[in-house]
Amino acid sequence: MDKILALILSFITSFSAFFSALPRNPADFILGLITGIPSDEMSINDSFLETVDFSRLIPAKEEDAFYKNLIIMFFEPGSSVAVKRDVFRDNGLRLLGWAGISGMFIVYSPFEDYEGISLRCREMEEKYPAVKLASPVPYVEPLPDTTPDDPFEGRYRWGDEGIKNSGSWYVDAAHIREAWNYSDYFTPIKVGVVDTGFDTAHEDLAGKISFPGSSSEKRNVPSSHGTFVSGMIAAQHNNGRGVAGINPGSSLICVDWKPEENQNWNTALHIFFGFCRLVKSGAKVINLSLGTSRSVDEADKNSLRDMNLYAAIYSAMMSVMLGRGYDFIAVQSAGNGNKEHKGVDAVYNAHFASFREDNIISLSPGIRKQDLLDRVLIVGAASLRPSDGRYHLAAFSNYGDSVNIAAPGVNVYGLSTGDKKYALMTGTSAAAPVVAGTASLVWCVNPSLTGAQVKKIVTENAGETVYPYSGSGKEYKLVNAKKAVEAALRTKYEMYSVTGEIDTGEFETPADLITVESGGKAENITVLSGKIDLIYENGDGKIIINGDYGDNEFEKTAFSVSGKDVDLGTISFLPGQAEDAPPAESGMKTGG
Repeated sequence: MDKILALILSFITSFSAFFSALPRNPADFILGLITGIPSDEMSINDSFLETVDFSRLIPAKEEDAFYKNLIIMFFEPGSSVAVKRDVFRDNGLRLLGWAGISGMFIVYSPFEDYEGISLRCREMEEKYPAVKLASPVPYVEPLPDTTPDDPFEGRYRWGDEGIKNSGSWYVDAAHIREAWNYSDYFTPIKVGVVDTGFDTAHEDLAGKISFPGSSSEKRNVPSSHGTFVSGMIAAQHNNGRGVAGINPGSSLICVDWKPEENQNWNTALHIFFGFCRLVKSGAKVINLSLGTSRSVDEADKNSLRDMNLYAAIYSAMMSVMLGRGYDFIAVQSAGNGNKEHKGVDAVYNAHFASFREDNIISLSPGIRKQDLLDRVLIVGAASLRPSDGRYHLAAFSNYGDSVNIAAPGVNVYGLSTGDKKYALMTGTSAAAPVVAGTASLVWCVNPSLTGAQVKKIVTENAGETVYPYSGSGKEYKLVNAKKAVEAALRTKYEMYSVTGEIDTGEFETPADLITVESGGKAENITVLSGKIDLIYENGDGKIIINGDYGDNEFEKTAFSVSGKDVDLGTISFLPGQAEDAPPAESGMKTGG
């Protein structure tokens, strides 16, 4: 058979001019057709997830935490089909599936025990220069990063000092409504979500969700967790229902990773392939509200080994995709602690949370380890203590050097399935999409930014300090969508600050009290605590105070932005005789 293949390849090579319509390497193309090994480096085939009985692949030794018979492999980018064929043939391997876009191959091995698989992996890495990574497939089971309601009810309630005690407090805490003031600058963006299933028929998600292929759509089984997370990012605006998603211009591409009844697949592999499919489908920001910290034992010496394996696999995938011109950010929840929901080091949450300089690899020339780290955002959950009015990391939230930022993660109101359609969620699962949504806002106001620049803008323009839960440990910053969006706008436009203060006398200052009129266009905007703090391009504008207060007098303050910041000082609001006047009507166009 090998002699026949050699003759065919020799013939093709000799007459390659006649095959100009074939792919750039006709010999690879033909050999790929014969062997079943893909010559197209961008193709993805994960159909084996539906046909392999993974229940038979549970490891003989639970502490080894690997699937017997399976090996995950990465070749040097550009390796020929012939090289891959030789490796598979010489080692008795059978190709099951691949994600060529990331250089990942899944093969079936004759070895069942961890020692046998590991030994063969090391031998292949040493013998074949083209084999850059060969490893057993991790068995650690991921879980959605939410917490049970009962242990935390009341204990982590948000206070009313500066933030209303309601499930929608996160909108003000992360300054999201103020970020919406710049909605005229938003452009469409695709956001990926890897979660437990999505209710595409939810009234707040109508037309918002697609899937990266018919197989992904078929595997989707709606769940409250996936529906909540997706709604945080992209729930409909101005439909008079429920909540408003953080990025009104975003569309979602979703992957359901969690097998339900009659669904049998390897969850780790499904997440690997799902991430690749989302990147290939154009998702720029990908949210993963999941992790393994509740499934692993910190005292188990193998746990860190498993986390390092996850880091190696994901970094290899990322480096190949970046090397092929894709750019993206992975946003992952830090995790909700151990089995007792007590926070631990976030590296135990696996996937991207395990990334460190010493356990990641790059397979693409020109892609540094730092380029990979610069495209990962790990999010802790923040809470507000009424006793001191300060933000603290929630007791259940994982922590450590891999955590980049914090976001609201306690009693957050959002979408759900079932008759109620809406519910509260507590956990880093709720915090991660706040950051993912903010990152997508940053990217959508300046699509020319790189993923590394987007991460830098989000982290360097975060707001309030989030203190350690116990009073000792690392401090973080709370995500601030307004500051992040403004920083992104300044990278593209010549914009300057317009500041001032509204004096409403004895009347409460509604958040959307004013309209800004510029270029013949008037837009209601959000102003918190009567403080005007905006950025505008050069030109003339006017501040108009909204509301119907009978005989009240209104101040209309004109301003001109011309190459420098503008301080409007105090703008007077004179209440006249209307002591029982109603509050100003909400005119914010982007409310949910």
